[in-house]
Amino acid sequence: MSETLNVNVLVAAKEEYSKQLINCIQPSIYDVLLSIFEDSQKNNIRLSVSYSNFQKELKAVPHWADYRLEEKISPVSRKFPYLMDLITAIFVSHVKILACVRLKTDDKSVKIKVPSLKSFLHKIIVACSEQIYYDPQCIHDEKVKMFKLTEQEIEDCILAGKAVDGHYVAVDFIPAKNREKEAPFVIEVNSSPGTEGMEEASGQNISKEIIEFFADSKNWVKVPSECGYKEVVTIKPFGEIVAKFDTGNSGMSVIHAEKIKVNGKKVTWSLLGKTITSDIIRKEEISVGGLRDYDEDRYVVKLQVEFLGSSYETEFTLDDRDERTHILFDRDFMNRLNVMVNPGVKYVVTTKYSLD
Repeated sequence: MSETLNVNVLVAAKEEYSKQLINCIQPSIYDVLLSIFEDSQKNNIRLSVSYSNFQKELKAVPHWADYRLEEKISPVSRKFPYLMDLITAIFVSHVKILACVRLKTDDKSVKIKVPSLKSFLHKIIVACSEQIYYDPQCIHDEKVKMFKLTEQEIEDCILAGKAVDGHYVAVDFIPAKNREKEAPFVIEVNSSPGTEGMEEASGQNISKEIIEFFADSKNWVKVPSECGYKEVVTIKPFGEIVAKFDTGNSGMSVIHAEKIKVNGKKVTWSLLGKTITSDIIRKEEISVGGLRDYDEDRYVVKLQVEFLGSSYETEFTLDDRDERTHILFDRDFMNRLNVMVNPGVKYVVTTKYSLD
């Protein structure tokens, strides 16, 4: 088990190091190749671009003199002084992974020869030059392009962002063969993506749009507090009452009322031995589900609710809940409280001790 775990850690480390290396040198290698193209056109007396001159320069890359190689790669080594350490880490992790597969029982040490930074970068430039040699016009291809996503890809990218609890992320993926019906292969979800490529491809000011989006308080997401499905609240003037937080209630909050009497735009009602008169806000048609399954009109009143040190003016419908919890809160009120209900626990943030 421990050996398997060790291999998994090494593989993850190797992949992370490799990804960092690619992110570091990819733009710089492109700049080197672009400079080779620009050098090839300096002696071009024709008006049109000479790709044959470009190919000649590419063919000469493996035979560069030291001064020419140093001139091309020195910006890379200055920009990333830790590049050699990163390359060494990749070589070591690769060898350690291979060493985990032992064909013999001997425990001989393995010697690793890590190439110099100059040699390593030269090999990469040579390999790229060989590929471009057969398609020199690709140097003028756009670095970034608009890529229209299918509905399947959009859905999977959103799910990938949600999986890391992200609000602004970039999802890297490899498209499936059948992009309309098959899910893409997600490579990574970047929690702090840059905007340069997106802005170049779309022509939009992404940074500005992000700032404007989060500057709007409507888009702010606050971390909810956990509460039980039953908690103690204070309702003026009745005092502390046990309330049920019902995530299935999409209608209105309800409070138990006895001896309801209506006089014009006023309603007098009782709860826990106290009688008050409230203004009737309106009548609300309520669909009563479950076994009862019928519609009825109820009076709506406003009451002051205190919970966790804050006070909320809340609308309630009046109903006979004598055999049930006297207060039933709806989802809208729970959103105002910014609570997340634990359906298996009562009294997470309050206690019923004082009411017993």
